[in-house]
Amino acid sequence: MLVAAGQGNRLGLGVPKAMMGRGGRPLFLEPLAVLAGLPGVMGGAVVVPPGWEEEAGRWLAPYPSFQAVSGGAQRHDSVWAGLAHRPREAAVVLVHDAARPFLPWEVAETCLREGSRWGGAVASLPAADTMALLGEGDAIEEVPARSRLRLLQTPQAFRASLLEGAHRWFRETRPSLEVTDDVGLVLAYLKAHPEEGGRIVAVQGSFDLRKVTYPEDWAWAQRKGPAFRVGLGYDIHRLVEGRPLFLGGVEIPYDKGLLGHSDADVLCHAVADALLGAAALGDIGQHFPDDDPRFAGASSWHLLQRVAEMVGEAGWEIASVDAVVVAEAPRLQPYRQAMAEEMARAMGTLPSQVAVKATTHEGMGPQGRGEAISAQAVALLVRKQEGAMG
Repeated sequence: MLVAAGQGNRLGLGVPKAMMGRGGRPLFLEPLAVLAGLPGVMGGAVVVPPGWEEEAGRWLAPYPSFQAVSGGAQRHDSVWAGLAHRPREAAVVLVHDAARPFLPWEVAETCLREGSRWGGAVASLPAADTMALLGEGDAIEEVPARSRLRLLQTPQAFRASLLEGAHRWFRETRPSLEVTDDVGLVLAYLKAHPEEGGRIVAVQGSFDLRKVTYPEDWAWAQRKGPAFRVGLGYDIHRLVEGRPLFLGGVEIPYDKGLLGHSDADVLCHAVADALLGAAALGDIGQHFPDDDPRFAGASSWHLLQRVAEMVGEAGWEIASVDAVVVAEAPRLQPYRQAMAEEMARAMGTLPSQVAVKATTHEGMGPQGRGEAISAQAVALLVRKQEGAMG
């Protein structure tokens, strides 16, 4: 469950127990990427089963304003846990099921806007089938007019004080009340406290918000998930005397080398960042910080190898890498193939999947003056055949 909160159209977040997608990638990362990118996001909580907090926390590293929170036995317990960790200045709270991974941006925006305006808003779809109310012995007692029926989804957005008040009232005075989501809970609270004002409006949801519940849903989600991802990487390091020059895992004969905490191989660093960016796994500085003594003098070839493993663990395969090194000197053309082969070996790909180009900076900037070398890379990832969510 995701719980997101904000001021006005801002957010705060909570996550369901169907947490892990195939390839080891949590389902919650898909909708979280949408919610965290909305204007005015303040942060929130990802509510996970007890014992999953540390695991979820590692995946949340690229989203520092969100934290993993232990949930409860029932949905309302998990939402309550998420609410306790929302930013206190948040005026609107949004609750979303992580088991609905494909959240359209416009649906989230509409829920937040209308929830702020009316007090509550829920994504919904019109009922396509005729629905019936059953009585004893499964006898049909009533067939409601289909025009008034809606299938409720998430996101569900509420004025923060209203949602918290409803949950507190429920826990303190109505614990036996049967509710299946926050709309039902808040609606019951408003009926008991009309002085609160406000109402819950239904807004247009999406068929893409299908909830992953049964095996058939999982098969659909695998087909629905994106088949490829693209990432961009860039790095630059200063040239200094007294250090060897490594580029793409190859030692290049030269009277200067690149200055850095590791061996400062800008080409490996740029490719690693491109891979991490494509897989939405953060950046190289996050995983291999330059103040960590474990990486002092480290081989960037080995760091690239570890990044490739991380990409595979997240359910992706490397389809291609295209990179360019910018250096006025030394001349790099003779080493291009060797650099491509070494990086391919680190990434577990074929050399034909890796392109390395070299150019100068025409005498301009630190590269052109021979003070630094930079590199840029683009990586294309494809989803593994066994399937991975996002």
